[in-house]
Amino acid sequence: MLSGGVGEYEMTNQPIQPHAFTVWDACQFTGLCRTRLYQLVQAGALKSFKVGGRRMFMRHDLEAFLNAAAATSNT
Repeated sequence: MLSGGVGEYEMTNQPIQPHAFTVWDACQFTGLCRTRLYQLVQAGALKSFKVGGRRMFMRHDLEAFLNAAAATSNT
């Protein structure tokens, strides 16, 4: 633990939870393939953005998409 007033914090061994994912990470997170992610972006069903040349997905957008898909699923 670091001491020192206002900026005091404690180090933990917990993994960092990203707020944004690369295409590869979004595939791992959702279980969808790269092609399907790009199709969803092109159709306007999933939001993404670019940082430099890298396409990124916000965690909350991926979660919202998956929740909506699960809510409308017939199975």
